[in-house]
Amino acid sequence: MIDEADLLEWLLEPDDPMVRYNTLVNILDEPINSPEVSEARRAMMLSRPVSAILRELEAGIVDEKAIAKWGEPAATAGYVPKYRGAVWRLLFLAQAGADPDNHQVRSLCEHILENAYSEKHGTFAISFRTRKGLNDAMMPCFMGNMVWSLCSMGYTERPEVKRSFRFLVKYQRFDDGDWKTPNTYPYRGRRDRCWGAHTCYWGITKLLKAMTAIPDNY
Repeated sequence: MIDEADLLEWLLEPDDPMVRYNTLVNILDEPINSPEVSEARRAMMLSRPVSAILRELEAGIVDEKAIAKWGEPAATAGYVPKYRGAVWRLLFLAQAGADPDNHQVRSLCEHILENAYSEKHGTFAISFRTRKGLNDAMMPCFMGNMVWSLCSMGYTERPEVKRSFRFLVKYQRFDDGDWKTPNTYPYRGRRDRCWGAHTCYWGITKLLKAMTAIPDNY
């Protein structure tokens, strides 16, 4: 069995500053402004893959190829390409603990607030191009991820973030198929991918995750 002290020593090795930073903050509860944590974060921002993401953001946030494939609204919002678009970059940077004062990070946050938030629905939503026109995808996992990520980056007071969280609180389901899914907004019957025959467990976990980052007065 690995000794706890040996395990911590391994996690704190400087060759992986992302692991070191998160060990200091999330396991050892070191203050975010302590010299040791600050140095680990500076090193993490210069390390891969964080530095690679920041360079790509400097070159441009929107993937032009994705516009041709999935349509401008979805590509500009950054949900596509999957795991490489803007919203996925924000999620990774937030999980890594990237510096919220970094100008690329702040530009990314502002881009998502402007392009991935739907005034029509009062929450984060993605409009995908279909044969019948644009279709608004109401994905609770996406909403929860954006609330958590933006709160983690210091955007707790933005109205878009507050409204998205309240939308989830109002509409998120917690049943396991023992509730007949209505055809009224935002539900679209039992065949809906995210609000359908039973609760999406992924959506619930992301709402619970968002609740760990919001202020007490939400």
